[in-house]
Amino acid sequence: MSQTIVQTVEHVTQEAYQCIEGFGLASTTLQDYWYYGVVPIRQYFSQHGCEKYSDEKMQECLACYAESYEFGGVHVRRYRKVRKVARIIADLQIEGKTAWKYCEPKNMSVLPEKLQEYLDGYLDLRIRSGSKEATVRRLRTALRHFLLYAASLGYSELLSFTEKDALDYIPVLSKSYQRIGDCLSLLRPFGKYLFSQGFIAIRLDSIFLVKAPVRHKCIEGFSGSECTQIVQGIDRREPCGKRDYAILMLAMHTGLRGVDVLGLRFQDVDWKRQEIHLVQSKTEKPLVLPIPVSVLNALADYILTSRPETVGEDSIFLRSRRPYQPMKTWSAWSLVKRNAAHVNILWTAADHKGFHSFRRSIASRMLENSIPLDTIKEILGHSGADSLKPYIAASREGLDSCAVDISSIPLGREELQ
Repeated sequence: MSQTIVQTVEHVTQEAYQCIEGFGLASTTLQDYWYYGVVPIRQYFSQHGCEKYSDEKMQECLACYAESYEFGGVHVRRYRKVRKVARIIADLQIEGKTAWKYCEPKNMSVLPEKLQEYLDGYLDLRIRSGSKEATVRRLRTALRHFLLYAASLGYSELLSFTEKDALDYIPVLSKSYQRIGDCLSLLRPFGKYLFSQGFIAIRLDSIFLVKAPVRHKCIEGFSGSECTQIVQGIDRREPCGKRDYAILMLAMHTGLRGVDVLGLRFQDVDWKRQEIHLVQSKTEKPLVLPIPVSVLNALADYILTSRPETVGEDSIFLRSRRPYQPMKTWSAWSLVKRNAAHVNILWTAADHKGFHSFRRSIASRMLENSIPLDTIKEILGHSGADSLKPYIAASREGLDSCAVDISSIPLGREELQ
């Protein structure tokens, strides 16, 4: 009687990747399948304590990514790669072989016409009032989640939507979002808009004032050695590597936000004075920072030898493939993740690591070197001292200095003395 051999997740994903390598794809496409397909599957199994592969757990993984894609939490590029790798693994498990096949795209759920009109009208209003692209993207994700919930209850419009329906949505929201308070803060102005337009009879902005429990988490950045490892591990023989090296050198030495690094323009760099002059995307406040020669050299090397030639494009950092357009802000996270994985620096979603980890790292180093808070605030481009609190909380030495000596407090129990 034959026995079923239980294989490890690492083995089946490696086997699938070897098949993908045999399809004759470009090296950059192979990288995508590794970092956006193989790695996420391994991480999902690891996070759920599964070392052995199972079809059931893979279906859970696919369902999780499908839901995240549905509501905008996962980019389509990653979702497709996870789905393709999973399909190849299934072929190998069942037939022992696979072939390159087209996977039918998963269509996102369509909102009823009226609900879609509510969404489009509100987002158009926010765009005209000056909301940033990233803000509109977050709004679209959160509001679609709410409107899809309403549609699932049978509503094609919201005039008869009840207070009970709204309150019942909060437990539904908590299953998809860890920080439901953030989502409710996005829904409140949307509810006010719906009421003012006569689209709904209840005040969602009042109902969604339900206070969610605040969860404070101390998020640490990369250590100094990790920053160096990631940056020095980049292969600068390739054009894409030179671009990534210049980007991460800027991140490591300036602490700039990802959106400001990727949006850097030629006119922002003063080569003679060795400075960067820019207006921060988040605060819309000007910032001037000195730039080390090593960072300027990395920038110059990318611009002169590897940057695609374009006409009239002022952004320094461009996509490495056609169309040669400015890099999207969401690519900052994947850029760091890819290069960190190359030197075996890995993390889970709960660690909240990414491009911003370089910013946390430089803030922590300045705190450890006793740089005044006002100076740190100026370097990081913060508008107020309160913005430094997350970085102060991540400084272990600073927290140790806040500890209170309890030796003078009388203790009644002998074992505590």
